[in-house]
Amino acid sequence: MPKTAALADRIAVLRSVVTTDNAHSSSGYAMLTGQPHQPLNFENANPGAPNDWPTMGAVIQYLPQGQRELPPSIRLPHHIFNTDQSVWPGQDSGFLGPAADPWLFRCEPASPDAAVPDFQLPEEVPVARFNARRSLLEQLDSRLTQLDKNPNFEQLYQQNQQAFNLLTSSRSFQACDLTRESTQTRDRYGRHQFGQNQSHYEKSYFDKQHDHIIMTDTGEVIEFCDPRIQSIKKTIEEIFGIEIHNHSLYLYGQKKQVAAEKE
Repeated sequence: MPKTAALADRIAVLRSVVTTDNAHSSSGYAMLTGQPHQPLNFENANPGAPNDWPTMGAVIQYLPQGQRELPPSIRLPHHIFNTDQSVWPGQDSGFLGPAADPWLFRCEPASPDAAVPDFQLPEEVPVARFNARRSLLEQLDSRLTQLDKNPNFEQLYQQNQQAFNLLTSSRSFQACDLTRESTQTRDRYGRHQFGQNQSHYEKSYFDKQHDHIIMTDTGEVIEFCDPRIQSIKKTIEEIFGIEIHNHSLYLYGQKKQVAAEKE
C-alpha cells in the first residue's frame, strides 16, 4: 500500500455488484431486472413465468415518451445466450408486453464498416417503393378507421359472431335435432317434408297472424289470413280465462278434382 499512491493515476476502482446466485443465466436475470431468479443457481435458464419481470430498458420503453424518432431503449449487438444457445431470461419486457421490448439491433460494432442494418432500407426496396408501401399502409389504416366507425360494419361483425356461435353451439344442433322429439309429436305434425321442418318451427303471433294450407300431394304451401280465427282465439280466452301468446294452425289436404278432370 505505501507504493500504491505513486501508481494511483493508473488504477481504476471497481465497485462490484454481487448476488447470492452462482449461475450465470439466473444471476444475470437478477442483474437485468433487479429481481432474484426462481430458483437460484439455475444454469441455462430460459424466459418465462414466474421469471417474467421486465428488463430495466423495457421499463423505460414502457413509460410514455411522447412522439419520438429514436427508441428510448435498445439492445445490441445480439441476445445474451446460454451455453446451449438458448436466450437468457430478463432481456425482454416480460409482463409489460411485447410493445415495451427494447429494440434489438443485430450488428458488429467492432467491424471496420460497422452499421445498424435496421436503419437502412434493403437493397430490394428502393426509396420509391418504400414510399409507395407507406402510402398504401396509410390508406388501409384510414379505411379501417372509417369501418370501425360505421354502424353497418358493427352489425356485420355481430352477425358473423352469431353465425360462428350457431356453428359451434350444441344448443343449435339440439334445437334442430328431430330425433329428440317423441314419435307422437312427429306424427302429430305429419310425416311429410313440410310437417318435419317448417311446420315444426314457424309460429304465428297476434300482430303477424297467418296460417298455412299444406297440399300433401304436391308439397305446395298456401299462406292465408282469416280474421275469424282471431275472433275464435278471443272467445277461447274469455271462456277459459287464459291469454294466448301464439298459435299454430296447419291444414292438410289435396286439390279437389273437378268434373272435367274426372271425365
